[in-house]
Amino acid sequence: KPWQFSCWNGDDPNRHEIETVTLEDKIFQVCVRVAGRAAAEALADPTGGATHYHTSAVNPPWARGHAPSAEIGDHLFYSDIE
Repeated sequence: KPWQFSCWNGDDPNRHEIETVTLEDKIFQVCVRVAGRAAAEALADPTGGATHYHTSAVNPPWARGHAPSAEIGDHLFYSDIE
C-alpha cells in the first residue's frame, strides 16, 4: 500500500539506495539469507507477532488505543491491529 514503508516514498533518501541494489551486493545477500530464515520461522520473533509498526516520532490513527507488543529502538510494533 502507498506509504506502507517510507523507503519507497518518492522523497525518501533511501529509495535510490534500494533501487540500485544488485544481487552481487554482499549485504543484500546477507539480508536475503536472514529473510529466508525468518520466513521459515527459524528465528525468534522479537515483535510478538506484530503485523503493524511505526516510528515513535508519529502517532498514526490506527495505533491509537492499542498497546504495542514490542518496542525496538525507535519503533513500536503491534500484534492486535485488524
